[in-house]
Amino acid sequence: MNSIDAAIQFSNENLVLQCELLGGIHRNIAQIHLAAADVINDNEQKLSKYNQALDILENCFPIDEEAIAVCRSKIGDQMLV
Repeated sequence: MNSIDAAIQFSNENLVLQCELLGGIHRNIAQIHLAAADVINDNEQKLSKYNQALDILENCFPIDEEAIAVCRSKIGDQMLV
């Protein structure tokens, strides 16, 4: 297993734990999706992770406009690839 695969596995394990502790809608969970997307090579999986993060961020209260803008920017950049 290479270091990227290990990082993704760790991220997925952390995601499960955070979802159990915090529920599905929390900034920390969105950040885990963003971090995982940043290391994933597959464009479709990367875009899926960014979209999951965006969905969570748009449903968090209070709204974090900066985090949403960053996420949308990453999605836009990925769509250009």
